[in-house]
Amino acid sequence: MPSHSKIRMKKAQFDMVSVWAWRTSKWDPLLRRYDAQFHCGFDDPAALADWHPRLEYVGEAPMNDSPVLMAKAPANIRRMFRLMNLLPGFKRSTIIVRFRF
Repeated sequence: MPSHSKIRMKKAQFDMVSVWAWRTSKWDPLLRRYDAQFHCGFDDPAALADWHPRLEYVGEAPMNDSPVLMAKAPANIRRMFRLMNLLPGFKRSTIIVRFRF
């Protein structure tokens, strides 16, 4: 049997929305245009680590600050992201969350 020091940690990264963003998403015209749906939302993404003993919360980053997304987004979307980053509730409405297991 391998020792615990030789077991490699796996990583998972995914996007997550806040509870209010999930509840109001059905009225978002962009999401409706692409028939995208959120099935749940979390105000504390670290709480997901409590669901399984091997799951460890590593960190999060606001999706609106993603350099890759900003580089690919049209100018009007970039302006919207910059505005969203100024408002505390919107800055964390969509985040990229990282876990180890």
